[in-house]
Formats: sequence, structure tokens, C-alpha cells
Amino acid sequence: LDDAFRGVNDIYFQSGSLNTNDQDVRCFRFYSETQNPRTLELTTSLIQQDGPFGTNANFDGTNLTFDAGTSRWQFVQNGNINLRESGSLRFHWVEFISGGGFYNSAQNERIYADSIRSGYWTFFGSRINIGYAELAPTQVHQIQTGDTLTIDTLVIPGTCDAGPAELRSNTDDQTAYIRATRDNVLQNLIVKDVHSIGSGTLSNQNGVDLGNTDGWVFTNREPRTLYWVGGEGDWEDTAHWSRSSGGPGGECIPTPVDDVIFDANSFTAPNQQVNASIGVESFCHDMTWEGGTQTPSLRVWSLNCFGSIELIDDM
Repeated sequence: LDDAFRGVNDIYFQSGSLNTNDQDVRCFRFYSETQNPRTLELTTSLIQQDGPFGTNANFDGTNLTFDAGTSRWQFVQNGNINLRESGSLRFHWVEFISGGGFYNSAQNERIYADSIRSGYWTFFGSRINIGYAELAPTQVHQIQTGDTLTIDTLVIPGTCDAGPAELRSNTDDQTAYIRATRDNVLQNLIVKDVHSIGSGTLSNQNGVDLGNTDGWVFTNREPRTLYWVGGEGDWEDTAHWSRSSGGPGGECIPTPVDDVIFDANSFTAPNQQVNASIGVESFCHDMTWEGGTQTPSLRVWSLNCFGSIELIDDM
């Protein structure tokens, strides 16, 4: 390429050679699924995929020479990298702004990425190797059941304000594996059905162990009873969570071990609503609205309750 390229739809790279020559490339979907000889050199380019819905990049690795250079492959909407047939792929930097993942159906082949960043959910399929991964808080990140994610550095910035992220197998009560090649210390992470099998230790401070997590080192979070205070607001706003009925807010938002209570001191006017932002995973153990007044309502994106829920008629 001698100039930047912007396609209004899809790119089909069928045969021959393409050198992006440090120029940026934008398209909807990218396909290179033939088995013709192909050479793709990305140099320092930005490859940006954007569209009204899923934006996949599909590859058949047979007869494909793939040199990512120091490029950045970016999915603006949720998108996936799919390896269909033989031949491994190695990316430099992959960014899933709205979530995405790696799917690998090529027998005995691998997808490599030096670095990835995901702004929402992430999925890791079969035989994925990552150097550095920064994954979003408040999201569910999944590893394919029975497969192993190999990783050097894992960063999931779960915080008191943002809330916990969850790392799990994509099938309940079935095991997936993570192989860390160095020690990693994580914070406020919920882990379920993922075994740590690498030479590096995965430590989870103030985390939550939901079971089937062999090999992890947990410093488990202590269970709390939290009261909603301050009337209408967002679930992920710490100002609305208190240790006492009608008390001061400021508590970290609920986790799977915390009981949450909505009572007569929770709301300040009729018909107030508790909301959770789009894309935010909400957690609790037991939830009760017993004693709640003023016809409140609850509107959440995804509520993960690990105990019981008690509602009232007047809501």
C-alpha cells in the first residue's frame, strides 16, 4: 500500500502478497480463508475493523505467511479472530474495544499474540498463547472447557469502585486451564472452574473462589451484609452501599459472597429504580427486598446471585 485504505465493507485476501507498508487499513470484516499461497505483512499498521455488528477476522493458515510486525489489530465493535485450518498465527497487538475473542479450530495449531487488551468480555478458545493481557473489570472472561490458555502476564484491574471481574470456563462445572509462565498477583477476581497449572503462581487477593480452582492462591474476601441507601442510583456506585440500614455509603460494590438488602431506608421517593449500566455484571449472594417501600424497581444488565432472592409484591 502507498496510502491508507478504507473499505466500506469486507476485505477478501485470496492470493498473492499484501504489504501494508505502515499504512492504516479499515474495513468491516476480513477474510483470508483460501489455501492459495498468500503473504500478509502488516509492518506498523493499524488494522481497524468496525461495523454495525460482529466484525470477524477469519483465516485459513494453509500456505499463509503472516508477519504481524509491530502492527495493531483493532476491533471497534465486538469481534473475533478465527483460525479455521492448519498454520499458526502470531499477532503483535490485538485490541477488542467492545469485547471479543480467539477461536481456533485448526488441529494442533496455535494463535499467538504478544499483547491484547479487551474493553468488555473476552473468550479464549483452543491453543491460545498470550504474552500480556489486560482484561476489563466487571466483565466475564472465559476459557474454552478442556483447553489451556498459556499466558505470561495477566492484568484484570478489579477495584472497589469498578467491581470484580470473573474468570471461568465457558461451561459450568467443567474445567478449563490457565498456564502462567511467571508469577501474577491479581485483585478482586472471581474464579470458577479454572485450574492454574503453570510454573508461575496465580495469586488472587481479596478474590472470590467459586470452586474447581486447583492451583490458585486465594486471599478470600470476607462476606458482608450491605444495605442500599440514598434512593435511585446505579448498582456500581459505591455511594449507595452501606454496612447499616440508612447509614453512610461508600462500601465496595457487592461480590458473590455479600448479602444485599433493600429496606424501608433505601428509597427517598416513590418509584425509584436501582440500575446497572449496560455491560456490567452485578453480583451478590442473598438478595432481599423484605421491608422495602415506595414501589421500587430493579433494572440490571446481568445479575449473578449465588444464594437466594426474596422480592416483595409492591415493586
